[in-house]
Amino acid sequence: MNRLFRALMFLVIIGGIIVGGASELLRSEIARAADPTSDEVVEFVVEPGQSVSEIAANLKRAGLIRQPLLFRLMASRQQASANLQAGTYQLTPSMTMAQIIAALQSAPSSEEVQITIIPGMRMEEVAEVMVQAGLVDDPEAFLAVARDAMPFKENHALLESIPEGQGLEGYLFPDTYRVEATATVTEVIEKILTEGFDANFSTFETEIIAEGPDGNPPTVHQIVTMASIVQREAANNEEMPHLAYIFWNRLKPEHADEVAGRLQADPTLQYALGEPGNWWPKLDELTTEEINNNTHPYNTRYIQGLPPGPIANPGLQALRAAARPGALRPDGSDGSDDLYFVAKCGEPGHAFAATLAEFQQLEQAYLNCPSR
Repeated sequence: MNRLFRALMFLVIIGGIIVGGASELLRSEIARAADPTSDEVVEFVVEPGQSVSEIAANLKRAGLIRQPLLFRLMASRQQASANLQAGTYQLTPSMTMAQIIAALQSAPSSEEVQITIIPGMRMEEVAEVMVQAGLVDDPEAFLAVARDAMPFKENHALLESIPEGQGLEGYLFPDTYRVEATATVTEVIEKILTEGFDANFSTFETEIIAEGPDGNPPTVHQIVTMASIVQREAANNEEMPHLAYIFWNRLKPEHADEVAGRLQADPTLQYALGEPGNWWPKLDELTTEEINNNTHPYNTRYIQGLPPGPIANPGLQALRAAARPGALRPDGSDGSDDLYFVAKCGEPGHAFAATLAEFQQLEQAYLNCPSR
């Protein structure tokens, strides 16, 4: 009996040690930060309606916690699961799990809104996005600031080549941004320029191979202007480099006899004719004379060379294409002599041609297309 009692006591003692050790390990893990040496601020977003499991997984993915399961258990034990607030938080990997749970129970002092700029939007359409997000009450409140690029040049060297009197059309980089609901128009634009245009243009700034109208490397403003036309003209991303190649090709003096230095891009006239409620009007109801003889400075069927500025806000693919045009067609064939293109019949994309005769054949085939 004494031997049995001693054995039971031994097991109790051993069990206590194991439990005590496990508890100590648990306390140690709870008190341990993901990276005690890192004070790098991580912007962490809790979306409305997210579960504790989703939040824990995202915290792990962001490098802010080590054990998602332990986070869930701790939040449940502290009865914090239902009190985690949606919002954007500034957290660091040096915070303990307890500190993070406490932080996520206090909604950020400033509410944020999300805005999305779609590639090919013109500035007036971006203004409408700002109204929908509640950042301004009227589109003109945004446009009044965005129509003058001059105040933004000091902080953004890439804007230097924008001519005096021009706005930020083309530089409102398409992306999704989160901004404070109380942000001013200037603050919103600064965020778009810094996180959007500057950050993305710098990824290929040293790789520009395009030749401008004078044979020299194009300015940033010329690249953005060309990219905006490519963005509106292209049916898909794959054909953007070759479309840019054709447009730059049309501006070369050696092709003056064929195209007279004119881009002949329909979207530029659409830009000129756009109005509220119909920013990109179709040109089908206009006669050839009305299209070709419209003297608007953005109508590239009438003017020679590039228009005064961008006609829309191009995305990264269009910007890269304008900076690095490609002589190869999307199918890999040689298109180094191409000057023309026509929409394909029944599929998104364009067919390309080097001569006017080839172009006319392709055009006739498109006009006869039953699905047009």
